[in-house]
Amino acid sequence: MPQPQKTAPLVTSQAVTPAHLKSSIERHLTLTVGKDAGHASLRDWRMALSLSLRDLIVTPWFASTRETYAEDHKRVYYLSMEFLIGRLLEDAAQREPVHAGAAGQDQSRGG
Repeated sequence: MPQPQKTAPLVTSQAVTPAHLKSSIERHLTLTVGKDAGHASLRDWRMALSLSLRDLIVTPWFASTRETYAEDHKRVYYLSMEFLIGRLLEDAAQREPVHAGAAGQDQSRGG
């Protein structure tokens, strides 16, 4: 029976620290969402968190896709609940230390 393949790490080039995640959230809040931290709504903070997590997910995802094409591997396309981006985002947010960084960011705002 074939062995299951290991999943790629969330970030391949560096470890995700709470400080790194906080910086990314604040950067997205200011530069992408266009809000000042003191005037941002809960939705604005969630959008900044989503974009920060997307940054962590997309790079390894693209690297995996490039590797698949370079090695001429077959690809299987299907739609499943696990593929839905909301689930992917939720899964990424639950990983440590990303979860700890997100929770710390929420607590620092008084949430």
